[in-house]
Amino acid sequence: MTRGMLDPALAALLAQQAGNERKDDRHKIDIDVQVSFGAFAIDFKIRDISASGISLETHGLMNFNVGDPCVLSLPGHGDVESTVVAVKGDTFHLRFLKTNHELVEAFIREHTGG
Repeated sequence: MTRGMLDPALAALLAQQAGNERKDDRHKIDIDVQVSFGAFAIDFKIRDISASGISLETHGLMNFNVGDPCVLSLPGHGDVESTVVAVKGDTFHLRFLKTNHELVEAFIREHTGG
C-alpha cells in the first residue's frame, strides 16, 4: 500500500458512510479552489462547503479515488489536508482531516458574510 493511501476496504466503508454525513451547515459559495493530488494541482468549482468537508464539481476530471489524500487550497486562507471520501457523477467530496478548522471557518465567513 502506498504511504498515505487508505486500505481499499476502509476506503469503501468511508464512501458508503459519506452519503450525507456532514452535520455542519453547508454553504454554497461560487468560487474555484485548487486541489493537489501528489504532483497534480487542479482547479474545481465549489458545490458546497461546511466546517468538516467540501463538495466540488469535477468537470469530468477524475484522476483520483476514494481514500486518496489531497490538499485543498483556499484562496487567501491557506491549505487544508483532506481525504477523498466519495466520487459521485459530476462531483467529488473531501473530508477535512482536522475538525473545527479555523482556516475553513474564516473562508466560509468571508464568502457568506456570516
